[in-house]
Amino acid sequence: MPYDQPKIACLVVLDEPSHYNRFGGVSAAPVFARISGALASTSNLFDDVLVTNALDLEPRGERQLKAPNFLRLTKEAAMGMARSLDMNVLCRGTSGEVVSQTPGPGVTMSRDDVVRLELNGSPESTQRKRVPNLRGMSIREAKRHAVEAGYRCHITGTGVVKSQSPKPGTQSKSSVIKIVCKSRAVERG
Repeated sequence: MPYDQPKIACLVVLDEPSHYNRFGGVSAAPVFARISGALASTSNLFDDVLVTNALDLEPRGERQLKAPNFLRLTKEAAMGMARSLDMNVLCRGTSGEVVSQTPGPGVTMSRDDVVRLELNGSPESTQRKRVPNLRGMSIREAKRHAVEAGYRCHITGTGVVKSQSPKPGTQSKSSVIKIVCKSRAVERG
């Protein structure tokens, strides 16, 4: 995955599945989906790959669809995508990349709903930004908070965030927060 520019291959093998689970779509596909989802939310491997095409854009019922992913797109690219999908979009900010959107990617919405996008200013901004406190969060939560604040994450380890650099509350010109995670199971041991 992803299928058009592969970065990871995954093989799911089930030894002697039950009669009901003998088909790959019932047994192996859900395992692959969980592995893929975990990798996408806990690593930087797919930060440059947008999941818009993977989302279900077909109507649900008469006027329902899943919100596409506008995150990390420039304002011009986001507006172009919105026009091609015939969606209503409202941007806060005049330039830069999309750092947050409501409703979030993949959330079911009506075709008539408005998607609200927040831009981070200039994509190469030298402006100092306040670093959010990511400690104690899951990797998924930490990545979401970092993106909303205009940062990307460089992640080491798995589990919950134990430390980060730069420190929370400081102002930084860097666009990357380095976080170190430890498994919750390790804490109890």
